[in-house]
Amino acid sequence: MALKLGSAAVCVVASLLSMFSHADNAVVKDGVVFEADGKEMRRFGVNYNTPFAFGYRSHQRLGVDHKAAIDMDVDHIARLGLDAYRVHIWDRELSDANGNLVDTHHLELFDYLMLALEKKGIKSIITPMAWWGNGYPEPDLQTGAFAESYTKSQMNEDPKAVKQTINFVTQLLLHKNRYTGKPLGFDENVIAFELFNEPKHKSDVEDSKDYVNKLISSARAKGVTKPLFYNISEQGDWREFADAICRSEIDGIAFQWYPTGLVKNSRLNTNVLFNVAKYHNPFSNLKACQNKGKMIYEFDAADVTRSVMYPAMARSLRAEGFQWATQFAYDPAATAHSNSEYNTHYLNLLYTPSKAISLMIAAEAFRQLPKDYKQSRYPKSNEFADFALDYHRDLATLNQSDRLIYTNDNDLLASDSVKHIAGVGQSKSIQYGGSGAYFLDKVEPGVWQLEVYPDVIKVSDPHLPGSLKRQVGALIVSQHAIKVDLKDLDDRFYFLGLNEGNNLKGQAVGRQFVVKPGIYLLSNKPTTEDLVSQIDSNYYLPNTVINERSEPHEQVKIWHQVQDSYNVSDRRRFSFNMSSPHEIEQAKIYVRYAGDHNFTQFDLRRETQNRYSFLLPEKWTKTGQLEYQVAVKTNASWSSYPGGVAGNPSEWDFVNPTSLWKTKLRPKQTIVELFNPVSDQTTLIYPKKGRAKWEFIAGENGLNQALKLGVEGLSQDNNWLARSSFAEDKSLSDKNLKGYKHLLIKIKAHSKREFVNFSLLNEDGLAFGTTFEVSNKWTYKFIELNKLKPNSTMLTKSYPMFLPIELAHQNDSLGDLEKLQGFQVRFEQNAYAKPKDNKWHGIEIELIALR
Repeated sequence: MALKLGSAAVCVVASLLSMFSHADNAVVKDGVVFEADGKEMRRFGVNYNTPFAFGYRSHQRLGVDHKAAIDMDVDHIARLGLDAYRVHIWDRELSDANGNLVDTHHLELFDYLMLALEKKGIKSIITPMAWWGNGYPEPDLQTGAFAESYTKSQMNEDPKAVKQTINFVTQLLLHKNRYTGKPLGFDENVIAFELFNEPKHKSDVEDSKDYVNKLISSARAKGVTKPLFYNISEQGDWREFADAICRSEIDGIAFQWYPTGLVKNSRLNTNVLFNVAKYHNPFSNLKACQNKGKMIYEFDAADVTRSVMYPAMARSLRAEGFQWATQFAYDPAATAHSNSEYNTHYLNLLYTPSKAISLMIAAEAFRQLPKDYKQSRYPKSNEFADFALDYHRDLATLNQSDRLIYTNDNDLLASDSVKHIAGVGQSKSIQYGGSGAYFLDKVEPGVWQLEVYPDVIKVSDPHLPGSLKRQVGALIVSQHAIKVDLKDLDDRFYFLGLNEGNNLKGQAVGRQFVVKPGIYLLSNKPTTEDLVSQIDSNYYLPNTVINERSEPHEQVKIWHQVQDSYNVSDRRRFSFNMSSPHEIEQAKIYVRYAGDHNFTQFDLRRETQNRYSFLLPEKWTKTGQLEYQVAVKTNASWSSYPGGVAGNPSEWDFVNPTSLWKTKLRPKQTIVELFNPVSDQTTLIYPKKGRAKWEFIAGENGLNQALKLGVEGLSQDNNWLARSSFAEDKSLSDKNLKGYKHLLIKIKAHSKREFVNFSLLNEDGLAFGTTFEVSNKWTYKFIELNKLKPNSTMLTKSYPMFLPIELAHQNDSLGDLEKLQGFQVRFEQNAYAKPKDNKWHGIEIELIALR
């Protein structure tokens, strides 16, 4: 039963504050936040929402204990070396109609979370007011809370709303944590408070300043002396507002950063590192803001699955002088298989190991780089200090004498003095075939702790609309060989499983042994009980990682990206990621032309423990459609995919699945399709501050399909229509593009003539293009690739709204066609003799290809 904390209870709590009133606090001096120990704040971490909203309800529906989930997630967050936590509290789940704090299960879980964070040394900045409803991605639930009665703008304008807000915030600050015994406003593990999440101010800026001062004075009147922050980025580039807030009594100012947009509802399959080459702060020269601390309360490279974005963001944030940055939001492990909470974000140590290790690298960059770090111009900025980013290898690295961290396969060698290694994939120092993350930490000379996490297999695009009914990734508990090639360990070091249920032990042979997910002690000498007792052997996995009762063939997981087509001169490479709790004894691929009865079988080549591939022999030169499937043998039992059908196609009584993987073989030098309006609709990216209208309509003569693009009137500075990545089934990486010298576009205009600027995007995502005239009849435009010139690059839709629309052209080259990242298109306003502001300008595109 929920209990209201009335004024009497508040007085009781207030009487306890004297014991906390002298606690050391962080302070802001000359625009720099110093923590209680006197050191400059440099904290990097995550938002995390399990006590509230959909995070709370999703655990409830799955029958997962909330506290057990919090223990697991906080352990993983700490394992990544993150030391900062922020959340906007869902006040609607903690308040009544008058703004009184209500002691709900949500508040109890928040108390428990704060205890768990303190145990791991993770400090917090808390935002007491969110205003948001608690439904997303579902409809909001009515809770009877005071904020339900007001719009967000009314929350800082309506006198009654302001009074109720102050009532709630002050009661929350005085709330005594039932697990730590500390009132929130006086908890030394809380560095600061950000007063209101993403406020919407419409009134006079001086009224806004007065409102903020009211919030500040109400907190100070209760004895809270911690730094207080307020958001100035949500209003866009409203300089007068920012100046007014900075003239208030506020200690710090809060910003967000979503440079790749939000809620695309599909994966962003293109290099957008240029989007994070710089954080543009339009208020950096405001005199009133110079003495304020700066925090990034939320950031993410939304809808991006690669592992290179976070370190680049950390670098750019330090260059702008930020001292706090917290990603939004870390996915709870119990629900991360569905990515149902916020489908545009996806981050979890178990399910997105490379991105999680990337965030670990970013945390090191944020802590190690100095405030106002001087970074190079993009793309040279992809190598900075001891950090490096490689989009095409999906690789971020930190290589220092005491630590080696990486997100994918690489050829790095740990130094002889290394103390910490974390990674996914293989390096020269660690050879491991699993797809999960692993961590090695030196305990003492000749003694190391190893922590290994399960394999993960992609099931579907994680950024499709979220649902608990959908699976986007699967974890598999497998055994793999691992070789730990470190100078500090002998060839036959001892290994011992420490976590509950892990009975693996023995001696390595040539520094190699077999592990399953868990925690291990590695030692040159037999381990002792005293040494084991010093190791934290707590190891957390969701209860639903593996269903032990399923048949062996049902436990095999395969991810394969079908390609739409190959030319016969291409490298016809088929790649498969596989994982199984049992050893994969054999793996074969069965291939045939559509219409044929019999398959030809080939052995798949094992590249690593989890990756298999097949190159179609060069003699397969007949054009047509190929059909293929894969058969896997585990525990002497075969299963075939797609479909997971028992048996294999060589058996006389095998029942073929109803659907097979299919791809087309085309003649040599056939055009290479870059965009097809029928199949590539999810590849389009909307422009920043865009005015464009999109529609898919019938193509020429009613056949095929066309993309209709247009704007109402031309603008001096923003005539962007669209940017597009290439679909995942149209990868160029294995294409033989030698001899392709033209860009081919089938296009028509809606008026007699339009002037279109069209650009291809090189391997760094930078634009090279040209302007041409388009008539109102369907025409094939042939554009010589060597005539394309550096062009300004369209930036993706992004937040806050003051972020730029485009990036000035860089001094670079178009480079390899196999590494192209997409295209962009806009109207060229300067080409029109007398552009009319109110005239419709439109085009239709039916095909874009290389020829």
